[in-house]
Order: sequence, then structure tokens, then C-alpha cells
Amino acid sequence: MVEKIINENYKNNYRLNLILEKNLVELNFDWLKFKILNKVLVGSGRFYIGQKKYDIEINYSPYFAHRNDRIYVKSENIVFDDRIHVYADLSLCLYHPQIDKPPFQTIPLYKLIPRIIEWCIYYENFKVYKVWLGKEIKH
Repeated sequence: MVEKIINENYKNNYRLNLILEKNLVELNFDWLKFKILNKVLVGSGRFYIGQKKYDIEINYSPYFAHRNDRIYVKSENIVFDDRIHVYADLSLCLYHPQIDKPPFQTIPLYKLIPRIIEWCIYYENFKVYKVWLGKEIKH
């Protein structure tokens, strides 16, 4: 019952929540830019690890099923492989939705941004060693 009330409140105040998420992310990560389209926070950006560039696309909404985020690395030709922690749509798996997510809450987008960079580092290592070297929960 409590979870339902919290979720409904969050969904009913989606615009305010998305504006807050947008401002928090853009304030702390100046390489990302966002806009709100049809109840979805849509953003993209580029970061570098050494000389290698990573183009990221982010979609974030309380209306998405199971998790609020859909995050993609567009600069890589990623092919589905559950060992690299991606979903079937090739969005990144950055946390376990039942174990890592606080009860009755969502993970704020600004807390996911460092996990994207971390994921890219582990992905580069996976391409070399064929094993995921990061912390993981098997799917």
C-alpha cells in the first residue's frame, strides 16, 4: 500500500521530479545535456577515458517499466552478451533492480552517471580478457 502511494505521488509529480533530476545531473556533470520530452528526461553527452571517446544516450522516466533508466553507449558497436551487463535492448545494466535499489524508492539519475563511466572501463577490460572484472550479480 505504501509503495503504491509513493509511486503514484512520484508519477503525478513527474515534471517537477524530472526538472530536479535534470538540474542535478547538469550541475554535476557538465558534459551531459537534457530536455524533457513526453514525460521522459532525454539526454546525451560525451566523455573521454584517455583518448577514447564515449557517446552516451540517456532516457529517464518514472513511466518506464521495472526501472527508470535506459542508458546506451552509442559510440560502441555493442552486441548483446549477458556477461557484459546489458539488457536485450542494449541498455546498460548498472544495478540489480531488487537488490541495489532502496525499498520503495528509485535510484536518482545523478547517482547512475559514475556507474556509466565505470561500466565503460569494465567493458574495455571485458573486450581484452573476456570476463567481467567488476562487481556483479549474475542474471
